[in-house]
Amino acid sequence: MDHATFAGFQSDASADCVASLVGEPMGLGFLRVRAKTLGVFVSHEHGLSQERVILDSDGVLETAMEEDMGNFQKIEDVAVRNAVRAQEERRHRDIKKRLDVDDLLFPTYLRFVDKFLEGYSDRTSRGEKALRNYVRLVLSLPLIQITSMYDLRDGNSHLRQYHEDLQNAAAAIKQHESVEPSIGGYGEIAWALCGAGEKRRFMRVGLDPQRGKEIGVTFYVPADTFNEDDQLILQIGESAEAMITQWTWLDYGLPQIAIQARNYMMRYGWSLEDTQSAMGWEISDYRKVGLP
Repeated sequence: MDHATFAGFQSDASADCVASLVGEPMGLGFLRVRAKTLGVFVSHEHGLSQERVILDSDGVLETAMEEDMGNFQKIEDVAVRNAVRAQEERRHRDIKKRLDVDDLLFPTYLRFVDKFLEGYSDRTSRGEKALRNYVRLVLSLPLIQITSMYDLRDGNSHLRQYHEDLQNAAAAIKQHESVEPSIGGYGEIAWALCGAGEKRRFMRVGLDPQRGKEIGVTFYVPADTFNEDDQLILQIGESAEAMITQWTWLDYGLPQIAIQARNYMMRYGWSLEDTQSAMGWEISDYRKVGLP
């Protein structure tokens, strides 16, 4: 293989070639992960490229944050304006810190996605959902949150053409929330993991690690992954590999594991090596699955 590839895309591909991965299926076509920025994805001969990854390579989130801050100048009450500004500045700092860690983690995530797809004939279509779900969790959700704070229809907004897309996404999140109103953040998770037009319900399951791994995890899977008998079995626990298919893990498990790995890195100062040794990135790293 002369050019290292991931999901069928070569390293010299144009920026637009990955739009199909994070474009229409997301309903947010402008939010792209550039092939040229991601560089050489995964090489079967040489391992992962050491080129730096910048997930928000078009600076869409940065633009949204700048517009968000400028919007507060319209608040006449100085005390209120300063309080709201300080709150948003803290939120923006948190988002930027998360993105810095996500940039570091993304090559590890890709390495495991590539491992799943090795030998698969149609890598592009089969890897699409795994990447789409990851990008929605990492980039789309903070963008929706930020832009909900100001009016994109303002003639000066660089994102005004995406006003309808973002409104539709925010409305879909509220619809999902109404399904499980008692679960904090459920609407956002469900939206991120659903395809265009899907209205699937999700359930949370817990995984106990195999010996040698330190961290148990929880993640959301479509409720229809399990039939009625399976859901009874989950109440007492069952072999993780017997209950969670490889494709369910690829599409839903891995994106959420990457998010949890990022959270551990931020909270406890973990290194990349820590996340790979302490956390399971494959379903075989877990002993048992059940209801948390």
